[in-house]
Amino acid sequence: MNYLQLGNSSKGAELFAGISNNLIEENSTLEKMLKNLYENENYDDLLYFYDRKIMLNNVNAIFYYGVSLYKKGRYDESFKNLIYLEKNNIMQPETYFYIGLNLYQKNEAEKSIAYIKTAYEKERFNKTYKKTLIDLYRKQGLLKEAEMLVRSK
Repeated sequence: MNYLQLGNSSKGAELFAGISNNLIEENSTLEKMLKNLYENENYDDLLYFYDRKIMLNNVNAIFYYGVSLYKKGRYDESFKNLIYLEKNNIMQPETYFYIGLNLYQKNEAEKSIAYIKTAYEKERFNKTYKKTLIDLYRKQGLLKEAEMLVRSK
């Protein structure tokens, strides 16, 4: 816990790595550590726990794993984790966004646009969602939609 409090999630992760999976499956300290790893973009460290099948029933961990898998190019696994959240009605704008990005990797541009548009509509101030949606519109030849979004505030 001290490493987590000091902001050294990676060192804390090393300590948890040696503990039996049964003892840490519902550990709130581990969940906080996974969140810190996610927020600090330590995707490899996060995936160490995913690959060991730790906290796979925790919806927050599933989200962190899904994004980390996407960031590391493991799109099929990422999609599977994020769709699990959708099927269980646990959706945040960022979840829609990453499902959309995964769909684009699967060459499903129309579905991708729908998810990313939903993320943007739920969080209009998010410049990443807006830029990504504009880029997808352009790539799909939907120039009118792209232009309207560029002109919107």
